Order: sequence, then C-alpha cells, then structure tokens
Amino acid sequence: MQKLFSYFIAYALATPVALLCADFEGSVNFKIDTGKGSPQDINYSAKNGLVRIDVKKNEGSSPSVILDAAKKEMIVLLPEQKKYVLQSIAEPGDPLSQPNSTEPALEKVDGTEKILGYDCGRYVVKNKDSTTQLWLTDQLGAFVGLGTGMGSRSSAPMSPPAPGGAPGRTTATNTGSWETLLAGKNLFPLRVITTHAKGQESSRLEATSVMQKSLPDSDFAPPTGWEKFDIGSTLRSMKRPPPPFPGSPN
Repeated sequence: MQKLFSYFIAYALATPVALLCADFEGSVNFKIDTGKGSPQDINYSAKNGLVRIDVKKNEGSSPSVILDAAKKEMIVLLPEQKKYVLQSIAEPGDPLSQPNSTEPALEKVDGTEKILGYDCGRYVVKNKDSTTQLWLTDQLGAFVGLGTGMGSRSSAPMSPPAPGGAPGRTTATNTGSWETLLAGKNLFPLRVITTHAKGQESSRLEATSVMQKSLPDSDFAPPTGWEKFDIGSTLRSMKRPPPPFPGSPN
C-alpha cells in the first residue's frame, strides 16, 4: 500500500497543472488490481480545480494527497502524526511534443459502453510489451491520474521521486503512459485494462461508484491544528555532520 501511495504522489508531481482543472464536483471510487496482493480501493474527489486522493485500508489511517491547481501546490496529509507536507508542483515539458517522437498514442477505436450511467468511448494505447484498453467519458472533466504505472512503457510501476528531488521530474516509466496521454484532454477513465503481449491481463483499474455532490472546502485543506512538516529543514539537518566524539579533535 505504501508503494502504491508513492506512485500516485510521483505522478502528481509529474502531471501538468493545467490538467488538474475539472468541472466535476464529487467523488469517484476506484478499485485497482495489479495482480500483486489484494485489490486496492482509492477515493478520488474533485472540486473547483482541487483534487484529493485517499487510499483506503482496513485498519488505521493512510496518507492522502490534495492537489491545488491555482496555487500549484500539493499537500500530503499524515493523519497518524497529525501533520501535513506542502510542496510546490512544477509544470514539466511535454516529451510527446518533440519531433520524431516514438511515444505511444491514444487511439480511439470502435465501441462504446455505458458505465455507471456515463457514456464511454473505447480507446487503446499500444506499447512494445503491452496493450491498454480504456473506456473514457467526457462527462466528468479532466483526470489527474493515480500513477499506478498501468499501461506505461514498462510493466513496472513508476519510481517515486527521490527525497528532495525536483518536483515535476518525470521518469522513464511514466513517460508515454496512458495517464500522461490524457493530459489536456477532457476525458475521464472509468475502466482501464492492460494486457501483456501474450494477452494475459496484468492490471485493471475500474470505477465502482460515481457520486456528483457538493463537497465541503475542508476536505481540500489540512485539518485545523495539524502541524506543518518542513521537509527542507529535515533534509538540511540530515546533511549536517555528526558531533565529534568526546575527546576527539574539532
């Protein structure tokens, strides 16, 4: 679960801020199955350019991520410590806009389906080692992404950013992923299935419910009284040399 949480933080850092804007207000519940362990439930909430992603677990509480498009900020909530981390979001360059790019493309194919009451068109992203089928609707605004690495050039999930790394830096595995290909498009996935070259299903993302409703502003801000965790100060303190042993020369 911790690895999955790191993946969608990494994707959030690599997602253009313009993509965070959406007209949809409400929550979408997703179930993700990567074939490794039990399927994972994730709640995705959006309101006025704000997005919140919560990983659900059976016991205890897990961190959450809040993305603010207007302020270009990401907030990570740490409920067990009653702390939060604030980090800016940079806008990376678009590798798909480069001439002679060999990156995979999002292709619309025949076939439509109504999923949870929404009309979805069928799309395909073909990579060297896998094929991803997507059922996308234009009725829920833009999609930030969960960063599971499903359908990327590599079957492995994307690497989380190194501590203190620059926001907005993409990795080789997430470049050209289906999530990146949705950037700037008014398309929202309600089902995504990735199969290996031999036809074996390797991962599945599926929406289990969509609730269009008004959400309180407090859902998209740190709770009152929580302490802000300063990553910069922590990293600087880690770089300080240890104190000398008693009796040793300075």
